Order: sequence, then structure tokens, then C-alpha cells
Amino acid sequence: LNQTRAHEDEALRQLLDALNTIDQERQDMLQSLNDTRMNFQALKSQWDYEQANVERIEREEEHRKTRIRQIDGQLEHLFLQSRKSQEERLTNESLVEELDVQKEAIAGTLLELQNRHAGCMEEVKRLDGLIGKARETLSHIFKSRVPIEGRLAEVRAKFHAVEETLTMTYEISTDDLKNPPDTGQVAEGLGGSEEASEEKTGQWREQLQGIRKKLERIGPINLAAIEEHAQLEERYQFLLAQEEDLAGSIQSLQEIIQRLNQTTNKLFAETFKELQVKFSEVFSALFAGGRAELILVEDTQEGQESEGPNLEPGVEIVAQPPGKRLKNLNMLSGGEKTMTVMALLFASFLIRPSPFCVLDEVDAPLDETNVVRFGQFLRQMADRSQFIVITHNKRTMETANSLFGVTMEDPGVSKLIAVRLHELEEVS
Repeated sequence: LNQTRAHEDEALRQLLDALNTIDQERQDMLQSLNDTRMNFQALKSQWDYEQANVERIEREEEHRKTRIRQIDGQLEHLFLQSRKSQEERLTNESLVEELDVQKEAIAGTLLELQNRHAGCMEEVKRLDGLIGKARETLSHIFKSRVPIEGRLAEVRAKFHAVEETLTMTYEISTDDLKNPPDTGQVAEGLGGSEEASEEKTGQWREQLQGIRKKLERIGPINLAAIEEHAQLEERYQFLLAQEEDLAGSIQSLQEIIQRLNQTTNKLFAETFKELQVKFSEVFSALFAGGRAELILVEDTQEGQESEGPNLEPGVEIVAQPPGKRLKNLNMLSGGEKTMTVMALLFASFLIRPSPFCVLDEVDAPLDETNVVRFGQFLRQMADRSQFIVITHNKRTMETANSLFGVTMEDPGVSKLIAVRLHELEEVS
């Protein structure tokens, strides 16, 4: 019985140990389950978080795609605008080049027209002289022809009257007068009778002598007058044609001169108007304010009446620096005069630049503020033309690209020193 009980106790103990083991395993499994649940919750939370991140990223990705599409559209639009701007720039550059070419052509044409105008004026003077001489010749011919024609008509009338008288009254031709018949022939003409009275013959001879005296008083017949008249008539017609041709040439030259004057006046008005605008802008820039203008002045000499528009008017400069009243150029100070004249020079360079410009100590009457403004504007103008400035002002030298100085290291020996300022800046 004790053994059985001991076996049962042992079995019970083993069962209790097994139960404890199972309970411990259950506790471990519960702990593991709790840990697993906690891990699951953590993983689920992480998954939810990641899912939210994925959704957020997808939304951001969609937003980025939308933004990219918008940016692509903007880039395309900007590209088109850039291309259009580039095309417009190229077109404008071409237009500017064409305008420059046209401006140079117009300048050349204007110079040619001015030369042609001067030549035409010389030709007009020469043609006026020729016309005067031709008119004098025509007048002389007319004056000479009138008495010749009168004389010729008078001679012809007398000749025909005498010839008619001789023929009708005496039945004598001009050939008979050149070869007068002898007495026998006269007698034969009177009837062929040899017994004609001596008295009749004497009367015939007296009449014949009277006719000869009348012919002598009339004078010799100028048979060359008709030919001379034809030559004079031909000369007159030739001079008349020359006069008409000269009149046509004068009319044509007057029309050309009128067109030249119109073209010159138009170009002058356009250029002067543009110069007025540029001069006002440059003046305001150099003086940091104020205003200025150019005024055409009609200059008519005393005792001379104006016969049309003055082709060479004067120009008066009226300027008003900042804080001052409007004044004539002669009433400005030395520095103001210099700045005003430089404004006019720069304005003309903006319209039609020259390859280079030489300025000889123009900054001498300027104060330091105006020298700085002058140098800044000179720097801007250097893109259009090359400026050679003779100066002793340091401020002006600072704006230069290159400096050229003359020094004398040895007595009587000059030496040229050249300095490129941009090279010094690169070295420094």
C-alpha cells in the first residue's frame, strides 16, 4: 500500500511538475502571444504608417507629376517665347542692319544729291550763259535779217518792175541788155527796113541809154541773196531748236533742283527732329535733370528779301540746367557750356556714329561731379565709337581702357608709355 501510495505520489508529483511545466509553457506562450500581439500591433502601426507614407508619397508623386507637367508646359511656353524672342531679336538685328545700310545709303545718296545739286547749279549757270549768248545771237540774226529781207524784197520788186517794163513796153529781155543789139539788128527788129529814119533810131538809142542809166541807179542784182536768205533761215531754225532744247533742259534742271530741295529739306527735318530728341535725353542724363532744345533760326541778311525757305538756317541752343532758369548757351558757365556741347556731340553720335572721336581736354572746366558723369557717359558711348581723350584729369583716366603717356627720362628724349588697364586688373 505504501509503495502504491509512493508511486501515486511520485506520479502526482510528476504530474504536478508536468502541470507546472505546462503552466510555465502556457505562461511563456501567453507572454510570447502578448509579445507577438504587441509586435503585430507595432507592425500594424508601422504598416499603417508606411501605408500612409505610401499614400502620401503617391499623392506627392502625383502632385510632382502634375507640377512636372505644368513645368514642362511652362518650359515649352518659355522655349517658344525664347525662340520667338530670338527670332524677333534676329529680325530686329536684321532690321537694324538694314536700317544702318539704308541710313548709309541715304547718307551717300544725300551726299551724291548735294554734289549733283552743286553740279546742276553750275550747269544751270553755264546754260544760262549759253542761253544769253544764244539769245544775243538770235537777236543779232533777227536784226540783220530784217534789213536783208527788206533789201531783197525791194531789189526783187525793182527787178521785176524793170523786167516787166522792158518786156511789155520795149520787148527787150534781160539777155538783150547783157548783149545789146547793134543798129542793124534794131532796124531789122523794127521791120527789117533799111530805110528806117535816122530820127527813129536816135530816139530808140536815147530810150535804151535811159533804161541803162535806171538799171545802173538800181545797182547790181545780188543773185546770192536768195541763197544767203536760205542759209540764214536754216541757221535761225537751228538756233530756235537749240533755244527750245535749252528751255527744256532748264525746265528739267529746275524740276531736279526742286526735287533735291524737297528731299534735302525732308532729310534735314527728320534728322534735326531726331537730334532734338537725343540731345534732350543726353542733356538730362549728363546734368541729372534739366532740359535743353535746339531751335532753328532763319538768318536773312539785311537789305535782302527772302525768296523762299532758307536752306542753311542757323541753330540756337537753349538749355536749362537743374535748378536754373532757361538760358541761351552764351549765358551759361564754362562747365555748363562744355557739358551742353558734349551732350550735342554725343546726341549726334547716337544718330550717326563715327569710327573715332578726338576730345582735347574737354573736361578741364568741369568739376569732379560732372567729370564723373562725363566719364560714365563716355564709357557708355565707347560701345559705338572709339574715343581718344587728351586729359590731365585722374577721374577721366579711370574710365579709359588704355592709357598712353609721354615722359622724358633723358633730357630731350621723349618716350611713349602705354598701359592696358584691363590687363592690370587681371594681374591684380
